Amino acid sequence: MIAAFKVLLPYHFTIPIDAELSTLIAAAGDLRLEIAAPYQSFVTDADLSTLSQTSLVELLQKLGRNFAPLVNPSVRIDGRSAIDANVIAMNLRKSHFDRSVPPKDDPTKMDPSVQTIFNLLNRLIVQIRAISKSPFVRPLNPESVIWRLDYLNDDGTELPSQEGMVRGRVVTGFQWRFCSLNEKVWTSLVELPLERDMPLWEFLYLDAVNALPDSGSAIVLAFSAVEVLISQVLAHHAHLNVKPFGIWEWLTDRAQYWREPSITDKVDRILAVLVGASLKDDQTRWETFRTLKRTRDTFVHTGEISLDPSAMNSLLMHAKGIIDWLAQYLPAEQQSYAPKYSIQVEITRRLS
Repeated sequence: MIAAFKVLLPYHFTIPIDAELSTLIAAAGDLRLEIAAPYQSFVTDADLSTLSQTSLVELLQKLGRNFAPLVNPSVRIDGRSAIDANVIAMNLRKSHFDRSVPPKDDPTKMDPSVQTIFNLLNRLIVQIRAISKSPFVRPLNPESVIWRLDYLNDDGTELPSQEGMVRGRVVTGFQWRFCSLNEKVWTSLVELPLERDMPLWEFLYLDAVNALPDSGSAIVLAFSAVEVLISQVLAHHAHLNVKPFGIWEWLTDRAQYWREPSITDKVDRILAVLVGASLKDDQTRWETFRTLKRTRDTFVHTGEISLDPSAMNSLLMHAKGIIDWLAQYLPAEQQSYAPKYSIQVEITRRLS
């Protein structure tokens, strides 16, 4: 039996149109893998736009190979015309797959598991990244891409319909990013002097959110935002309360940096001395800080992220609570601009 897997890539591989790229054959446990070279499907960038009326079902139907691919007029590879490939297909073979309808308490259960499929796929993608040195080629998150799995006979033909059995799985995950401007947003610019800079810590936090689903970059940027902000808050209050100020400069700018107060001390004991409040006063904020620091430290020392994408999104949202709380201890001119408007955005996409 074959579990035929196809995934729409969030980036393109540019390939000579006449390239002869063989199918890769490998084994993983009881699975035999047949991985085809990336190909151009019938899905176009326009299909993924917010302007598109292509339904999600139609997107899944367009994942097949386009045997008359569109040539990229702007790129040539080794002197040859090139195409943009946007799908990777992989056949997984074994004697039998469990096709039973998943239970209600575990609707994502399937054979092979989603984790198994994407672990195998991402091994390939990481190897392509290592060989090509392409920074934008990144492992895929099964919840944020469009993919399908079809169970087929050994000869590639469709299986007959059978009660209690499924013949495939589909997932349609994608991101739309846009910045909404209405009359209130535009007119509020009048209140914001052009010479006023966005605080660095806010810049870093927005960059962290924008970096997702790259969890490593996101966690480093988010933690840096907290570090920059707490340093700014403490420096402001030290100017007001520490006399002579040189003592503070000596404490926080040592030649041997490891003798300086740790970030944990800054958001707890030192903050409590200077402003009368500690991050530890609120259990949610404190646990968020500890998780943020632990995750960041683990990543910068081992390169590993222990949180799944959903947990990482939640952590960044809670980190915003830390930032908002710390920023209140800055003078008004150093705080983030607080918008006095709201926007209601509705997004729809046809299912079929």
